[in-house]
Amino acid sequence: MLDANPNQVQSWSDSTLSPNTPTPTPLVLIHDGGGTTFGYFLLGNLNRSVYAIHNPNYITGQPWAGGMDEMARTYLKLITDAGISGNTFLGGWSLGGLLAVTMARMLAYQTVPEAKNIIVTGIVMIDSPFHIPRIKDEAIPDAEPPDLPALVKNCLAQCKDLLNVWELPRWDDAASSARETRCRLKSNDWTIPPQHVLHVPVIGDPSIQRVGRYINEARQSEKVRVDKDTTSIQAHQNHRSPPTAALLRATEPVPPNDPTKGRVRTDRWRHELLLGWDERYPEFIKAVIDLESHHYNIFEHKKTEVVTAKINEALEILEGRAEKLVSD
Repeated sequence: MLDANPNQVQSWSDSTLSPNTPTPTPLVLIHDGGGTTFGYFLLGNLNRSVYAIHNPNYITGQPWAGGMDEMARTYLKLITDAGISGNTFLGGWSLGGLLAVTMARMLAYQTVPEAKNIIVTGIVMIDSPFHIPRIKDEAIPDAEPPDLPALVKNCLAQCKDLLNVWELPRWDDAASSARETRCRLKSNDWTIPPQHVLHVPVIGDPSIQRVGRYINEARQSEKVRVDKDTTSIQAHQNHRSPPTAALLRATEPVPPNDPTKGRVRTDRWRHELLLGWDERYPEFIKAVIDLESHHYNIFEHKKTEVVTAKINEALEILEGRAEKLVSD
């Protein structure tokens, strides 16, 4: 699994499509903090070409001098070198989701010219909580999963160092992209208004839920206003905002190594539907799909069938969606 990078996990042939049916958007999944992509190889059929990017420094242990941004730039070049272009979904588990957002931002701002032909049309976040630099969040302990290989432990240690001061990238339009999203899930059509998400619980039917308790505050701080006339809306559409994301959210807390210390860092936002993303990225996540797991056991063998089904739900939502700007 470490010979090619990206490694093609699943392939797709247009010969299986009926005439006039568009080719499913390929999905590129980025490794988690441990550096490997093993969990992605356990997944069932995602009905498209799927690629996985592992940490190319996994074996050597060489640190990333340029931090998370260097990783993101490198991975965009790897995708380009593999011949992947056009509409593409990015995604990943944990750290992989943060890298996917960073890569999408670099493409939107055209800071990696070699990757100009990649168009990110959606992001699949697999339990990637909103990130706060560790130096601002020192009171919350890290989880320490047992029995990890030495190379994985080394990657996780380097990951902690990278995240000490790194912050998620800002988008010049992140606070003002009021989008009405129309999508399809399980033969049902959904219209998701601004400040709402489609929530798919573990048990029960999907529903539209209001979120965005920070949206008005964020808009005020960014001093962004969208006028109602068509000209202003058109100009607003030229601003850059994050691609729409679907979030798979683990619903259970990680069992702490020391129960006296309370919740661990990955569970800082566990009680929130959007895992903290609505604070700085309003209108970014438009669907939340719950998983009956905690952060570290999502890819256990016994869970892969369910996780595959949930990822397919996220892809169905992203693939068939249509969006329009809604003015205030």
